[in-house]
Amino acid sequence: MNNILSNNMIKSDNINTNYIIAEIDIKETDINKSIRIINSYEEWMRSNGDNELENNFKNEDQIKKCKIQINGRQLIPFNYFCKFKSKGKYTIKYSFDNNITNIGFMFSKCLKLININLSNFNSNNITNMRCTFDGCSSLTIINLINFNAKNVTDMHSMFNGCSSLTNIDLSNFNTNNVKDMSWMFYQCSSLTKINLSNFNTNNVSNIFWIFKECSKLKKENIITKDKKILNQLN
Repeated sequence: MNNILSNNMIKSDNINTNYIIAEIDIKETDINKSIRIINSYEEWMRSNGDNELENNFKNEDQIKKCKIQINGRQLIPFNYFCKFKSKGKYTIKYSFDNNITNIGFMFSKCLKLININLSNFNSNNITNMRCTFDGCSSLTIINLINFNAKNVTDMHSMFNGCSSLTNIDLSNFNTNNVKDMSWMFYQCSSLTKINLSNFNTNNVSNIFWIFKECSKLKKENIITKDKKILNQLN
């Protein structure tokens, strides 16, 4: 789990110290196509025509302050999509202002994302993690070991459809304020081990289908003492 993108993959001229590092895999068939590299809840809701929910989950302004750097060299204007001229693995650095509160849908449907490290991301003010990695079907490695989840209330569908993840370590997560964990690991069909050792579901009112279609995950491979979580795995 810890063998992930290292900070020295990005040159020393850092944009700031609050950043996420990710790796995407561009195939021959992806060249010169618009590849999604980041998302925002509001942009996603607009594309689906759901104006009512859009008004409740605004993070457009926060996300647009993000600066995006590719392979430690190319600083590109903020955009949800990018065109790549050659195949291969690309390292992307996303740098943010420190006041980000909402990462709902941030990497939703980033289908080329294979590796992501949030260990240098300032998560102290995050309240919304709804669908953050929803549909990241190629994601195989994720580092959330330093993530501060103490203010998060919504984790609905956070890893929904992450069908290539085999191991998730959320052992440091403080979930005392979380209310919704429904569909959190839905269709994580390759998942065989998960560490939820610090999870507390006392305030969770919705945990419906948290492990639905996690066909390889066995109860003995879920590290937790929380009975509400264990009771969700058939």
